[in-house]
Amino acid sequence: MKKALALLFALALIGTLAACAAPTATTAPTSAPTATPTLEPPYEVVIELINYGMDIPDLGVIEQKVNEISLPKTNTTIKFKPVAVADQFMKLSLWVAANEKVDLAMTGITTNPGNLVAQGCLQPITDLVHNSPTIMSLMGDYLAAGTFKGEIYAVPGIAYPAAGMSYLYRSDLATQYSITVPAHVNSLLDLEPIFAAVKASGMAQYATSLGDGKNQTTSMMDNSFDPLGDPSYETNGVIMLNDTTNTIVDIFETQAYHDRVLKLRDWYNKGYVDTLSYSNGYSTHDSLANDTAFGFVAQIGAGSNVAYWTGSTGKPLAECTIGEKTISAGGAMNMSWGVATTSERPDKAIQFLELMFSDVSVANLLNYGIEGTHYVRVDGTTQVIRYPDGKNAFNCGYGTFINWYGDTKKTWVMQPLDDKFIASLDGFTKAGGAKMLASFGYSFDSTNVKTELTAITAVVDQYRSPLEAGVVADVEGQYQAFVQALKDANIAKVIAENQTQLNAWLATK
Repeated sequence: MKKALALLFALALIGTLAACAAPTATTAPTSAPTATPTLEPPYEVVIELINYGMDIPDLGVIEQKVNEISLPKTNTTIKFKPVAVADQFMKLSLWVAANEKVDLAMTGITTNPGNLVAQGCLQPITDLVHNSPTIMSLMGDYLAAGTFKGEIYAVPGIAYPAAGMSYLYRSDLATQYSITVPAHVNSLLDLEPIFAAVKASGMAQYATSLGDGKNQTTSMMDNSFDPLGDPSYETNGVIMLNDTTNTIVDIFETQAYHDRVLKLRDWYNKGYVDTLSYSNGYSTHDSLANDTAFGFVAQIGAGSNVAYWTGSTGKPLAECTIGEKTISAGGAMNMSWGVATTSERPDKAIQFLELMFSDVSVANLLNYGIEGTHYVRVDGTTQVIRYPDGKNAFNCGYGTFINWYGDTKKTWVMQPLDDKFIASLDGFTKAGGAKMLASFGYSFDSTNVKTELTAITAVVDQYRSPLEAGVVADVEGQYQAFVQALKDANIAKVIAENQTQLNAWLATK
């Protein structure tokens, strides 16, 4: 995934940060010679690096190259602290408990800043961020997502955080079978005539895939609700986007969800849906990659766009967007940066973070390594690179990690992304028309309902997948059993707790 989520961003640090770099020289009494100014030693910024649990041979080489830039500019050097993505969820808290030095911590991916703040893993960085002009210019309103009790604890790693839904489909098959797909529809239901046309065409592929049903609620519901920080399970309750009262509800008990699972079963019965994906464990992506589906619905972001899915599936794809793009706190914090409480110099950590966003040479080194060794430029493009012949992320020496660095609009982008991707980034911003959710900046503290959430998650795991894969024959019976099981697990208590906290937060806005 090094550039699976492919996203991102001459330094003029302002006086406040510059003043942190070196103390003022002391002056001896008039009768004595003036003392030689003494500069403080360079500070080593330890950076958490999320990888896939394998060695990255050239880490030291990249550290050295970055240090050649950061040392004269910020009097800092860097040291990576790798951690496997499977271990990230608990790693920072373990490091902090052991008093291990960490400066820049990745506070997204499998964690979130709210939980890390509650665990005492992060320290407030408000003043330091406010005195970082590039960070302030890029992130602006998005900083609210990493703000808790009036203090900034995390900075978004990506300045283009909006997400939407799209139906991605095989452009070659659409041409071959004369299937017309519009560029945009308002709802997933508007795709039904396309599904019917694919079925009638006689092609071997199904019109779409519902995968194995796992974690499909958001895409199956047209991006029509705010998951309030829990986009994987929706266990905290949600706010429907057409509700102006900010009332939290159980998404699974809504008429909209009830009607949708009935519709999914209808599509399954009509032969629009890959009927084997649930039993063989295919994700929607797998169905397309394995040539059993014409298209599938995917969440689209700055890093998971058409070019990414084309490269990932190996199929030529086109896009039909569905509804509108939204900006959630979870999206903004997916790859975010915080300063661990064990950092000895948070000012230097943020100074380097500012350099990362303002100096594209630093960002490119961190993202891709060294030109000619770890990547080569693509002829005829402005910002596109590729791996050298015979190389990939796993054997080029530097690339098997998940972190992203800098301003995406200025860094290189890796094939299959192209120069058009850069131009598309503005559409993933508030200024570009994406809707910022009303709860942006709100974080639910689940401490008081942990027992209930454990039970609710188990219920969701049991019932949701077959319903959302369309394989349940008795949809009504299973749906009613699902809703009752959620009630028995006391989802009402969780929603009430969430609503109380949200109302208190909204009262401060």
